[in-house]
This record gives sequence, structure tokens and C-alpha cells, in this order.
Amino acid sequence: MKINKKIHCPVCRSTDVIKTFRALSTHGKTVLSKKEKFIYYTCQNCNSLFLYGIKFNKQYYKKYYSFKGYQQNTKGIFERIQKFLERRNFEKKLLFINSFARKKGKLRILDVGCGNGSFLSFLDPKRFERVGLELNAEEYEAAKKKKLKVMKEDILTMKKRIGKFDVITLWHVLEHIPDPLLLFTQLKKYLKSNGVIIISTPNSNSWGRRLGKEQWFHLDAPRHIILFDKRGFHTLAKKTQLTIESSESDIFEFPLDLFWSLSSINRYLIIPFYPIAKAFSKETITYVMTS
Repeated sequence: MKINKKIHCPVCRSTDVIKTFRALSTHGKTVLSKKEKFIYYTCQNCNSLFLYGIKFNKQYYKKYYSFKGYQQNTKGIFERIQKFLERRNFEKKLLFINSFARKKGKLRILDVGCGNGSFLSFLDPKRFERVGLELNAEEYEAAKKKKLKVMKEDILTMKKRIGKFDVITLWHVLEHIPDPLLLFTQLKKYLKSNGVIIISTPNSNSWGRRLGKEQWFHLDAPRHIILFDKRGFHTLAKKTQLTIESSESDIFEFPLDLFWSLSSINRYLIIPFYPIAKAFSKETITYVMTS
């Protein structure tokens, strides 16, 4: 692929970037539109995969975040399976928090991009003082109905005084942010001296990404703006003086993501070996950081 010296990587600012592919507007396995194609580049310095050529303004968010793709309605046995997997995922997230939060007693937690508040609702209010940030109007209202303390605020520009937190979580929010350096700088402002930041995000060096390319389940063009592998994430943490304490993959988070990333032929060939392939593919990674 041709190197374009005029384009800067949004993570490390290197101009050593290569045009990787063009992608349709997608959400998971679903193609939302074939009218546009979005260009992704790979930084040769930090290996971040990023979208280029779009202005991230009000029109962008109105156009590409107005669909109902994030609201999955299932019934019967599929609903029960979904609830089981969701609870399993929440339990894993809670385990991360309990393993790294050093403070004893009640913890103050901020969930950035909390959605409808499902994760915050899962947490025991006797153990956690729960606060959420959510920009989507419908999700915000849904979280408020659960009697949660949720604010319709952007972490990048927020001026409200909300104090500092023992734990800050971002579950699949980072990939939606055009300026991750500013995001990490803001997160540090709201983190207590002994607090932890926990971030889950797709892994751009996963099997699904390498084999599926523009069909990768987690590409989600053009909503996923920057996608990291461990090298890119470490670069981001180092530039903002945050220390990575742990990184781990959870095969239950998106159980079929690798399957849907593959071509129609390869996805069925892999079925007999899928649990093993999924365990090694590391489609998403959860990082724990301290300042």
C-alpha cells in the first residue's frame, strides 16, 4: 500500500502511515449502507488502525449514530442466552475492579459512556457510589429510569464538578474517540491517586481483524475511529503517563465476533475448532491502568 506523508497518526503523530482498506458502513455483521466507503490507515510506528477523511462534527454524529443497531431485541431462548452472557460479562468486569481497586470500603465509580446503565445497575450500591456519563438521549433516559446518577455530559469537554473517583470504566468507548490523548488526559483529572482506569476495546491485531480485514466484526465503520493493538495502546498510555497494570481478553464478551469476521466459506470451516480459535483470537482486550 502507498505511504501518505501528509496524514498524521492520531496516537503517535507519525506520518509513516499506510492506506489499509476501504470499508462500508457496518455494525457488527450487518452492512448498514453501501453508498459510502471509509478509508482506514495503519500507522507503521505504533500500529494503530484509524479512520481518516471525516469531520467529527454534529452532522457526523447525527448521521452515523441515529440508527437502532445498538438496541438488540431478542426473545425466548436467545434472550435467556443473551442475559446469561451479559451477566457473565458483568461478573468478569466486577472481578477486574475488585482485583485492582486498592481502597477498602465503598468505592466511587465513574462509568463513561454508561449506555442504559445496565452495568451500573449490576453493581451493589452498598459497595459502590455509582455515577455515569452518557451522551445518547435515549440511553440517558433509560439509565435515569433506573434511578441512577447519570449526566448527559462529554468527558472531553465536561466542566461540571463531579469530584474524583476510585474507579473509572470505559466499556467500548475508546474506539469512538477521535482524540484519545485528550481523553486519557481528562480521565487522569478525575482519578484518585490510588485509583484505576479500566478500558475494554477491540484488538486490531486479533485473528478476526487480520483474516476478516474490512469485514472485521469490530470495525464498525465509521463509528470506530481508532482501533488499537497492544503496541498502540501502550504508546497511548506512555504518552499520557499512565501505567498499564494488566491486560486480558474475555471470550464471553462478544462470543461470535470471530465467526462473523470470517468469509462465508471460512466461518463454517472453523466451527469444529471455534472455541479454541476464539480463545486464541483475542478479539477484544481489557486494560487496567493507574496514574
